[in-house]
Amino acid sequence: EANQQPFFQLPITMWDELNNVGLRNNYRCCHHAVRKMMKINSNQNLSPNQTATDTSAFVERRNAKKTGFIINISSAGGAISIFNAAYGIGKEAKDRMMVDFGIELAKHKTNIFAISLWPGAVKTETIMEQMEKDSSGNLKRIFQNGESTRFAGRCLAAVFEKMGEDNQSYVKFLNGGIVTTSDIANKYNLKDVDNRVIPSTLGLNGILYAAGFRRAASWIPGWCKVPKWVFALGTYGKRLR
Repeated sequence: EANQQPFFQLPITMWDELNNVGLRNNYRCCHHAVRKMMKINSNQNLSPNQTATDTSAFVERRNAKKTGFIINISSAGGAISIFNAAYGIGKEAKDRMMVDFGIELAKHKTNIFAISLWPGAVKTETIMEQMEKDSSGNLKRIFQNGESTRFAGRCLAAVFEKMGEDNQSYVKFLNGGIVTTSDIANKYNLKDVDNRVIPSTLGLNGILYAAGFRRAASWIPGWCKVPKWVFALGTYGKRLR
């Protein structure tokens, strides 16, 4: 019901409905999770009053072989307008959260990595129900080639499984950044649960198809993608004055 409605027409409670869990609690959970992951095999804990210097000294004594991950599930709604303002603000804030967390975790040599994961169009239970009721066909056009709710988990499992072989080079590259499920799937040759290859989030044919240009989309090869620098320039870059 709140899709595409301007923020000033929506109830003020919309912010809390979307971001009290999706943003505020993400920050709180990350805070507590990192402190737990920074424990070594003893009863020593970080006290709430410890300084950054104390933390650095603590980290030096940790078991360097243990690796920690914080994954925030975000979306392209953090870069482009989707649904409504509260949704987009929350998604972009989660992306920025991982940027700053990644910088600080690397600075203190924690061996913990912070990543923002962008799934593509996901066929959630709610979306599937709405597709059945959508007489315009817009939802079907956007989500019919979407990924299952399990696809993101498959992608992350592959990252963790292959980490030893990659000698952490890939997760270090991802730390403090945004990665799409389709990029991870392409790197590790993954398919969804129904054995489909999920198209790239930035695939030009998928973008055209979702926009309603089906005939034009059919002529575009799957490897043809919008360059990431073009996407960044057209979204984040155009805000600069």
